[in-house]
Amino acid sequence: MLNSSQSITEETIKQAEVQLIKAVQASHFQEELKALSTAPTLEYPEDKHTDPQKKYVVKSFSPLFKLNPFLDCSGILQVGGPLKQANMSDNIKFPVALPKKVTLQTSSLSTVTTT
Repeated sequence: MLNSSQSITEETIKQAEVQLIKAVQASHFQEELKALSTAPTLEYPEDKHTDPQKKYVVKSFSPLFKLNPFLDCSGILQVGGPLKQANMSDNIKFPVALPKKVTLQTSSLSTVTTT
């Protein structure tokens, strides 16, 4: 809670956004998060977007299975896809995974994927 002498910074908003995304994902993607967080770590973080074995950590009945899900450095569940080689920012190439019935609108979150 902020008092009247404190101001909201861009960093504060980003931290709140990360916590909100994590809370939504934790309530909808428990199995996927557990599977990905306990999977062996790759030597190079950039490999997580291209490792063909990584998607098999998530069960085939998961709605995220075909989307090549992974956890980013903040622990947020994101999905890969055909844009992984594109010359775009990572938040466009690898959108945040959110359940279908969740709408999340924030100033800095520009792309989300619903499953």
